Amino acid sequence: MEPELKQLIDDVQAAAAQWRADADTLKRHDKTLTDLLSRVDMLATFGGGPTKAGGASERPTFPSLKSWRAALEQKDARIGNEQDGGYLVIDQGGAFHDRMRPANVILQAEPLVVDMDSLSVLLPGLSDSTTVYATGEQGTISESAPQVQQRRLTAHKYTCRTIASAELLADSNPSARQIIAEDHARQLANRLDLDMLEGNGTSIIGLRRKAGVAGDELGSPDGAAPTLDDIADSLYRLEAANADLSRVRLIMHPRTWNYLRKQKDSGGDGRFLLTPNPTMDARRTLFGVPVLTSSQISITETVGASTDCSYVIACDFSKVVVGRRLDVAVLYDPYSKSSTDQIVIQSQVRYDLALLHAAACDVLTGVRATA
Repeated sequence: MEPELKQLIDDVQAAAAQWRADADTLKRHDKTLTDLLSRVDMLATFGGGPTKAGGASERPTFPSLKSWRAALEQKDARIGNEQDGGYLVIDQGGAFHDRMRPANVILQAEPLVVDMDSLSVLLPGLSDSTTVYATGEQGTISESAPQVQQRRLTAHKYTCRTIASAELLADSNPSARQIIAEDHARQLANRLDLDMLEGNGTSIIGLRRKAGVAGDELGSPDGAAPTLDDIADSLYRLEAANADLSRVRLIMHPRTWNYLRKQKDSGGDGRFLLTPNPTMDARRTLFGVPVLTSSQISITETVGASTDCSYVIACDFSKVVVGRRLDVAVLYDPYSKSSTDQIVIQSQVRYDLALLHAAACDVLTGVRATA
């Protein structure tokens, strides 16, 4: 063998050994790896090499480019690592983040929202204040201490999951993915409204069921249609308990608001009480307090012999705390159902609600739409 050819083969073998030693580095540089491996395959086709017994020449042996790629491209797409898919989940969730607010009545009422860093948050507060005494000169000052209480926010998870074919999501116009994600956000908001208003404690305990919340039952024992006097009395009870009226909101079913805005004066003119001009809708305020409506409020409660009753909540939302562990997060998963070419769209939220003072909420029950 010519010395020059033998030297060339020795150089090729040395280079191959170096390239294999640097395989971990080359994994992170796919373009460089492809180029170098192509060169290895090309050099491996040259003749020559160590001579076997009997004079046969042995060519250097290297893994093929296909083998390298098969070994290096086996990675799992997952949200646990941002570069493996976590970035996608965050971006997609952000697109629907603020779509919850217009649909959720409790959030529209502007409570104090606390972003939770763990499963639970403890909220210290006062159940009773100190007592003030008028003390004369050199008189003994009586001792008095406030009574401290504690409220706990515990994140409750709500989820919804839809499985759709890849063809539906790829070919639909308008985008089926957008429609499904928006519907998820809307339905999560509605379910949160339901539980934050009247939840029985299976997850969130609703405002009307918080311990110590008082109010009035209309038309006992069978309920009655509400009057403006009933609303005024509810607001009075809050004011007498030192509620901040600038933060009070009235929440009722649309049926109840529709009944109130149709009320007319008792004179012969039959004018609407809430608006002098029937071509305009009544302002959604009663006695200066904003009115919010939610179709999640029940209108089929049983009071006495009536099965068509509802309720109205008057609440000082400066005393309402909403704990938010996770706002609307949308997971778009094309992997777990890939064997059937389906895509999973899954959304979830984690929330809780606390009422710092029971006297900050007043509930009218037995509310009907007929006298």
